Amino acid sequence: MNQTVLRQIVITGLLLFLGFACTPREMLDEPEAVSMYPAFDTSNMDLSVKPGEDFYLYANGKWLQNNPVPEDKVSIGAFREVYDRNQEMIKTLLDEAAKDVDSDPSSLRGQVGAYYTSGLDSALIEEKSITPLLAQLEIVKTGSSGEIVETIAWFHSRFMAPVFDISFYEDPKNTDLVIVHLGQSGLGLPEREYYVGQSERLKEIRKEYQDFLGRFFQAGGYTPEKAEAAATSILLFETRLAEASMNLIDRRDPQKTYHKMSLSELKALTPDLSWDLYFNTLGLNYDQYYNIHQPDFFREINQMLTEIPAEVWTDYFTWNMMDRMAHYLPGEIYALHFDFFNRYLSGQKVMEPRTKRVLDQANWILGDMLARLYVETYFPPEAKEKMTELTGNLKHALKQRIENVDWMTDKTREKALVKLEAMRIKIGYPDSWDDFSGLTLKRDDYFGNFLRIAAYQFDLEKAKAGQKPDPEEWHMPAHIVNAYYNPLGNEVVFPAGILQPSFFNLHADDPVNYGGIGVVIGHEMTHGFDNHGRQYDENGMLNDWWTAEDAEQFDVRAKKLVRQYDNYVVIDTFRINGELTLGENIADLGGVNVAYDALQLAKRDNEMKNIDGFTPDQRFFLGFAQIWRRNMSRETMIRRIMEDEHSPAHYRVVGPLENVNAFYEAFHIQP
Repeated sequence: MNQTVLRQIVITGLLLFLGFACTPREMLDEPEAVSMYPAFDTSNMDLSVKPGEDFYLYANGKWLQNNPVPEDKVSIGAFREVYDRNQEMIKTLLDEAAKDVDSDPSSLRGQVGAYYTSGLDSALIEEKSITPLLAQLEIVKTGSSGEIVETIAWFHSRFMAPVFDISFYEDPKNTDLVIVHLGQSGLGLPEREYYVGQSERLKEIRKEYQDFLGRFFQAGGYTPEKAEAAATSILLFETRLAEASMNLIDRRDPQKTYHKMSLSELKALTPDLSWDLYFNTLGLNYDQYYNIHQPDFFREINQMLTEIPAEVWTDYFTWNMMDRMAHYLPGEIYALHFDFFNRYLSGQKVMEPRTKRVLDQANWILGDMLARLYVETYFPPEAKEKMTELTGNLKHALKQRIENVDWMTDKTREKALVKLEAMRIKIGYPDSWDDFSGLTLKRDDYFGNFLRIAAYQFDLEKAKAGQKPDPEEWHMPAHIVNAYYNPLGNEVVFPAGILQPSFFNLHADDPVNYGGIGVVIGHEMTHGFDNHGRQYDENGMLNDWWTAEDAEQFDVRAKKLVRQYDNYVVIDTFRINGELTLGENIADLGGVNVAYDALQLAKRDNEMKNIDGFTPDQRFFLGFAQIWRRNMSRETMIRRIMEDEHSPAHYRVVGPLENVNAFYEAFHIQP
């Protein structure tokens, strides 16, 4: 799905290879639960490493040695263990729905059963070959700029984003109104740097990409000569888009991506792009203003509309359709796609079985349809009760930290406390769901099912334009193992999927839970005050509420953190980009500090004993380190460094702890 639908959500570092799992509603009794999900397993530790030398290896070293990356994965770790465990639970839901051929086709059970059945029918998909693709490509018309604009709109109305991107969420400077946002998109490679970077590795990737495109076009019916020419044209086309694109660091700055324009100003910006035709094709009824995230990018699109030949536009749209729909096409096409993006670019050696691939697609494309069934079947109410208690404790601890910050003036402190008090906490799942009654899925049309779901969900998003936002809306399905802070709503959201081991264990001792889910809670709350979140006020408005003196003091400390992470060499010559990862590094540090403080408050009311020879404080830090244990392919690690605003797992442990005095005290380490 289109990522900007997440409305500038600041996502935690739980992002790659996340799954979703919960203990079934029929809760395990405590001895069985402790046996299956130990709070902390000391056999994972490497006691030959001193905690002050490398705490990540001290806490996880044996596990890292004994768990190499499987050939059909790009990484393995605590998150992947949760993901795989929960995939089996999701599979049970989908298997039951698929077997229920007599269920009402319009019901949730009927819809998810139809989607899953269609995805597993590989024989029918092979029999249809590329016929569904060719049928959809009939809509691609590029004889004039108007036809190109109509084709762009058709793709966008199905949550595909060639050329540029459209999304619908609050105006950051008027959060009582949902507006239309337009931003850069359209690249086949992961990021701008892949096109403009001059390292030997990136030059090699571009060559491999062009060769892959040629093979891919041939699988889509092009002759070898036409395929080769199309591959060359696409690389040049996307390079122009990349050169006009904003880099990752600037894209994370909400001030740099805010350019309010009227429709007449938008038309003046791009006189050769017919916005009236585009919005009419979308069926968008909207009379407000627009936020153009990257005006220079749209100026380049305008030039390309007049300079790029029609046949290149046709090739570009064909590539975009094949790329997005590769999972829904015959095995030959998906195998080519896998060989480049998964094997070559990410280091995954072997393709997963079809059942797992269909499950992966279902997890996101079915969204709330699957989430609702999941919550009804698996989510234990006890988890929500415990989380409510934990979030309250963490919020109180953060309040105390803000009250005691010695470099902040009272004027800024007062406003920070107002923002914290206004911060909303959502736990588990939304109070209401869409019934999806207008959606019809078929058991024999996997390709078409994606397009139907995408069009249906786009219409739901489109209807928000010009309206007041719904404060109860969630922007992530409830079954996902993740959490997020939404600056526009000043809210922290914890979906049901994250409320289970290794992050949250109803049967674990408090120190380990505070080191796991407690740190995640603190991380998300801290996002409200990181280098990006601090620019939003208690109502989610992009509004500078800091005094100039306090803003300067904040920047001085932030620059120290940038320098610290800039010095981490992860692999070969690849270093962490301290500026790109600053927001997440601040949240990681804040998460540990706030969760530790909350544990100290909890210790006042509850006696906590040593376990396995470790004090409660030591178990807190061990619990924190264990959630980040992870092995990863070399290729994916390099991608993470280049593309991700989160630091690699190792440095999400040792980086924050370098700045936490309580850690040194707990393990009797001299700083």
